[in-house]
Amino acid sequence: MRALYVYISALNGSCPLMGIPCDSYEEFLKGQCLNCDDFKGKCPTIGLSENSGMVLSPVPKEQKLFLLTLSSSPFCAHHILVELEVSPLEKSAELEVGLRTGRVAVQQRIRLRTNTSLYRTVLAYPEALCQIGTIELRNTGSRFYRQGQVQVKSVCLSEFPSLRPIISNNNSLIFSSDLEFEKAKIHDKMRE
Repeated sequence: MRALYVYISALNGSCPLMGIPCDSYEEFLKGQCLNCDDFKGKCPTIGLSENSGMVLSPVPKEQKLFLLTLSSSPFCAHHILVELEVSPLEKSAELEVGLRTGRVAVQQRIRLRTNTSLYRTVLAYPEALCQIGTIELRNTGSRFYRQGQVQVKSVCLSEFPSLRPIISNNNSLIFSSDLEFEKAKIHDKMRE
């Protein structure tokens, strides 16, 4: 029944619920589908707009679309892509990425493996990217098993489908004591 409430919220027009084309939900959550090029750059929206707001002609008969929603009304979320680069690991590990604005907080755990150092994940956040006050990284795997130190090389946040990476200058990056941070590469593309 939640789908009914999501649809009613979309009809109220409090915020757009945009679908992102992707072959699978897993690929979507891993940040592999970031734009609406299949629809001439305009993502389809849930609601009563003509052709779901698409400017493409003819309208595709079938297309898989994915979006993240919040747990309560108005349900619309900003899709935040988190890109994380760590130094090569000798053992697998786990980090928790947290985004915080005042009392609003969202966390996502990322399983780190020995065969890669670049990770991407998508989070649903109730505020726009420029409103995020704090990025928190916590080494959560060390509680359950022995793992080595995690050296974070860079963190980049982007809101998509527009993919304009920004973080305001007063934002902070917080690490728990068992993380080592080599250098912060928090990108502010607004200045470029």
